[in-house]
Amino acid sequence: NFGDGYLFEPLIVQHPDVEAITGPAGGALRVVTLREPDGIRVLYVAQRLPAVGGMTDGANRNAPSSWALIDAESGRIVRVQDMDQLPPDRLEASHVTGKLFADVVLPFVREAQTIACDVHRLLVGAGILGFDFGLSKAGPVINEVNSNPHHLVYQRSGDRGLLNADLKPRIEPAIA
Repeated sequence: NFGDGYLFEPLIVQHPDVEAITGPAGGALRVVTLREPDGIRVLYVAQRLPAVGGMTDGANRNAPSSWALIDAESGRIVRVQDMDQLPPDRLEASHVTGKLFADVVLPFVREAQTIACDVHRLLVGAGILGFDFGLSKAGPVINEVNSNPHHLVYQRSGDRGLLNADLKPRIEPAIA
């Protein structure tokens, strides 16, 4: 079935600062970039957090996954929301590890944003992209690129709609 062969990638081991809030399951850093009139810029950054017993940061029938809004400048967690709860209830600590989110600064957030913007510039037809990164010990690694980033991660973790007073002035000219 695979006449051209296989491609084997090295195992990506999460950075210990990420594993402190995700546990052993992989949690992706989502960097959403927007093609604005003056170039490609980051719209928002979020971290997906696996559920207790989850193998990935996706949904788990037995326990909720969580999403965190990340400050793009500092890498600090701004707000975390369980995906099975409606705001305004916010999480203060990881369900998986018990680590307090207030103590967390994610590594390589700035580097991931630079990579996402550089790659987005190469994809000239794309207006908005959601890059999912693994944050390894050696730095950020692109796991996937989404042409429709489904902004629920931003809206739920930030407890605000996408067309808010901060983002709407950037999104409308990009659409135009």
